[in-house]
Amino acid sequence: MCDTRGLIVDVRANGGGDEPTAAQFAGRFVANRFVYACHQRRDGASHTNLTQKISRSVQPRGPWRYDRPVLLLIGERCISSN
Repeated sequence: MCDTRGLIVDVRANGGGDEPTAAQFAGRFVANRFVYACHQRRDGASHTNLTQKISRSVQPRGPWRYDRPVLLLIGERCISSN
């Protein structure tokens, strides 16, 4: 893949997946740590009793990074870690 001019990733039929696996895949495309989401959980009876925000991030992975154009094909059923 290092010698290709670009990459097409087709996830149109993927209904979800495993977040750690998705983060490993995404780690091949980022040069620096990247926060892609934050989450909180309810921590009490009231809707306003929330935990502190917890960042979810992707880290660079492996000895090389794919830095050429990437086309991502998605569909209406793409959810979850897809």
